[in-house]
Amino acid sequence: MHNCFNYLFTQILGKTLGGGVIPVSAVLADKDVMLCIQPGQHGSTFGGNPQASAVAIASLEVIKNERLVERYQMHCQILYCQYILIIMHT
Repeated sequence: MHNCFNYLFTQILGKTLGGGVIPVSAVLADKDVMLCIQPGQHGSTFGGNPQASAVAIASLEVIKNERLVERYQMHCQILYCQYILIIMHT
């Protein structure tokens, strides 16, 4: 079955990861992409900030505990099926 991650190589998360409280961002990618980034090539002025790190960890706990990724995948599949139905009836 199709899901929204089939063609995703890299995704950038920002704004909401910090809960609107503090600037936090993250780069998500598979192992092949991440191994291309060498130490010192990716970072920020906020990198390692304890408050930003605590906010990011709390956000990731919500994502995990609320099963947001699984729910997102389910909604993607529903939306994809609805698009297919629309296309078939057009």
